[in-house]
Amino acid sequence: MSTGAKIEGGYERHIELMENKHQVMNRHLDSDGDDVIVIDSIDGAEHLRSKKQVTSVISFSSSLFASKWIQNKVITASSSHNILTWQQLRGTESIYSMTPAVEEYFQTKKLVKESDNESRKKYFYYDLHDGKMLYLLTQHVQWNRIHNPFLLCTCGRGEGVINNKNHICKIKNHDEQVKSFDRSKRRWDKKRDQDPTYCVKDHMNWCDNMNDGCTHFGIHPSLLPRDDIRFDTFHLKCSITRKLMVYLRNFMMNQSSVIIDTFGSTILKSFWNDFHLYVWNNKKNFSSFLGNEIALFVANSGKIVQFIQSSFVSTSETRDIVKGIELWFEVFKFLSITYIDKNKEQYTKTIKQFEERVREFYDVGSQTFLSLNGSIDGKSETFYMHTLRFYIPRIV
Repeated sequence: MSTGAKIEGGYERHIELMENKHQVMNRHLDSDGDDVIVIDSIDGAEHLRSKKQVTSVISFSSSLFASKWIQNKVITASSSHNILTWQQLRGTESIYSMTPAVEEYFQTKKLVKESDNESRKKYFYYDLHDGKMLYLLTQHVQWNRIHNPFLLCTCGRGEGVINNKNHICKIKNHDEQVKSFDRSKRRWDKKRDQDPTYCVKDHMNWCDNMNDGCTHFGIHPSLLPRDDIRFDTFHLKCSITRKLMVYLRNFMMNQSSVIIDTFGSTILKSFWNDFHLYVWNNKKNFSSFLGNEIALFVANSGKIVQFIQSSFVSTSETRDIVKGIELWFEVFKFLSITYIDKNKEQYTKTIKQFEERVREFYDVGSQTFLSLNGSIDGKSETFYMHTLRFYIPRIV
């Protein structure tokens, strides 16, 4: 049984508290209805680790701001002063422990969105959670599945890698999501009546193969519309950078000891400390690296590229590695944009450049970090990679 604390009242109360918070800070919403963005996020994190156990805390937070406040640099979207944490639970992230905690939230949020409150006609509500939480809430088949692992579309793993130039990612609209959810439930009820041994694993296999990966075990699309999902670019950037780091490390570890030592002492040592080099040299998991430590790898892309070009004979693999690192530097920079300082025409051009770079990123990745065994099979395509290639450009 999870324990925790919650601010009294439902979603309406949370909105009022955030509106009042801005009023106190002398930030006023226009009476004629300014564009207002509300972002909700649920995230779990380790709070305390001891020899006996790990204590995790799940935080439920929301942020409300007018779009003009961001553009006019009155606030930033990530400012802690702009965030209301309205519930916290002690426990691990699981659908069984969290369902009681999220049921009221989703129900009351739906009522607020459907209300006829004149002052909130131009409020836009989004769910922004990390990938793990999105899969937990929706109970879509896991991202390591073969057939339909991706959250919002009907794409199979690797299809977009194999046919990068011509692949069309078909996003399931709201009605299609509801239809798949209800189809899963009908199938589950029917099979359980016919065969009591039919289990969750059996049903997940069927959903992966026959239902675009959609199950009915999570939050119904009427309460969590998949159209309202936005993606956590912080975790996305960290995940993709780690993937590049793993591929580059494996490449380097297959070289001579002189190359390995020189790369570590002259390049990695210039921006990381001994702990990071220990993790690198001993093939430890990069999950222990903080976001700013991962960002240092991207910031020093130029040094890494220069080392590869000066130390190796040019081959298709080294060219792909170099191009991938260079493209990721530019894509990473675009994903970090907070303010749009350009006019519409210039910004539209920037978006087109981003889309083209992501397409090229998949091209070079198809023979390196997105595939296995040197073939273009796309088997290393991850949820965050697919999100970057096909979901983010659509949202942008």
